[in-house]
Amino acid sequence: MEEEEEKFTLNELMGKNKAGGLSLKNSQKKKQNQKKQQIQICNLQNSLNAEQNQQIQDSNNESLDRYLKRAFIKCKTKKERKEMKKLIEQEIKNVSQVSSLSDFEWDNKELPLLSREDIEKRLFNDPNAVNQLINPSEQQIKIVDAIVKKIKEELLGNSIINQQQTVNEQNITNLQESINLNQQQNILKSNTCTQNEQKISNKLTTNNLQNDMEIEAYESNKYFDEDDFDVERMKVPIIGTSTKLEKEYLRLTSYPKACDVRSPETLVKSFEFITNKYANKSEDYHYFQSQFRSIRQDLLIQNIKNDFTFQVLEVNARICLENYDIQEYSRCLGQLIWMYKEVDDLAKTNYKEFIYYRLIQFIFEDKKDNLLACLQEINQDELLLSNEFETAMKFQHAISMGNVKGFFNLFNSTKDYGKYIMSLYIKKWKIWGIRIVCKTYGPQAISLSLFQSVFGFESIEKTKEELKNLNCVLDQNEEKILVKDTIIQIDQQKI
Repeated sequence: MEEEEEKFTLNELMGKNKAGGLSLKNSQKKKQNQKKQQIQICNLQNSLNAEQNQQIQDSNNESLDRYLKRAFIKCKTKKERKEMKKLIEQEIKNVSQVSSLSDFEWDNKELPLLSREDIEKRLFNDPNAVNQLINPSEQQIKIVDAIVKKIKEELLGNSIINQQQTVNEQNITNLQESINLNQQQNILKSNTCTQNEQKISNKLTTNNLQNDMEIEAYESNKYFDEDDFDVERMKVPIIGTSTKLEKEYLRLTSYPKACDVRSPETLVKSFEFITNKYANKSEDYHYFQSQFRSIRQDLLIQNIKNDFTFQVLEVNARICLENYDIQEYSRCLGQLIWMYKEVDDLAKTNYKEFIYYRLIQFIFEDKKDNLLACLQEINQDELLLSNEFETAMKFQHAISMGNVKGFFNLFNSTKDYGKYIMSLYIKKWKIWGIRIVCKTYGPQAISLSLFQSVFGFESIEKTKEELKNLNCVLDQNEEKILVKDTIIQIDQQKI
């Protein structure tokens, strides 16, 4: 019995020892599990912090993207995009000296001012010109997206990309114990594949869209008429042998022969002969138009670009203006402007005069974009300080301010060839002036004497005649203009 009790006691002790061993093992497992949980919690916290930092960084990068998109969406030409790129470079340089680029709030940053916007703001009296809302098309948005991507790579280098790679590496390190390594590799592979595909598609998009970006809103280099002979395609230059003084203009349909083209000496004699005939008014204008055009054609075929070419084009342009032939005048002016820009060592004595005509034409045609582009091309202090330039800018200032009396005082006092250009468009500006006077002095009736004073008409009878021709409505005694009826009538006119 005692042996059995001892055995029982030993068995109990062995059981107790086994239980104690199990409890030790369980406690160790608990501790290990707690450590693993703590590691996982730390990893999760680190990953969450990394994600938050990534979100903050992404939002800052998005802010920079929006800033760049706003900057480039308002650029109209390739020249403006180059100008904006330089301005953006300076802005980024200034910001980097003060704070980190990723921490800077780009949404509150004002956009750089293009030279066109600066001119538009001052010249057209439009303080809101810079802040005008732009509704870009889908194609323009794609173009700007491609530009922004390229600009970020060029201006910021690989700093943003490197930061993103560092964050990704930290996330991967923190989540190594909780995420399977094989899954990580698959995710990374898929990410790199999609990134490569995006890069390829972005490259293709950029290359395709850059061709569209080359199309400028203002095509100032297309000066020569389509009928003119393309000298660049000539393998052997032609030297004319014809001695005819008169030659009708004919469009070339084949390679010209030397016997059909007048020599340089003959062209000088022909020019003198034709100008003398024009002074005597011995022929109608169509004859002179054809003769001058044939002289210009022979000069172009022989690639003659000298002071005599300037003389022919300038005289021809003035004759066109005298006969209100704006189409032929534009051809002459186009070739003149091209020679002023491209051909050196020539006596450009009348450069100011014809740049002035060009400015006047854009002002009276109300083509602001062309006027701005022309002003941006002008970079000579001598020209900017000339009387011709000052006169053109006075007209534009009067238009922008709605100064009808100042506008027509300038028009009535003009004595140069620019008056011919103005006369082609003056009806439009008379209606513009009538509308302003009616809205200013209305709403009942306005006396004819006020219109005579504002527009500078010679007499009341002349005032009455002019206003009737513009469909203004007079009262029964024909002494006043009826404002409401007049505005209805002039708004119906298409000019």
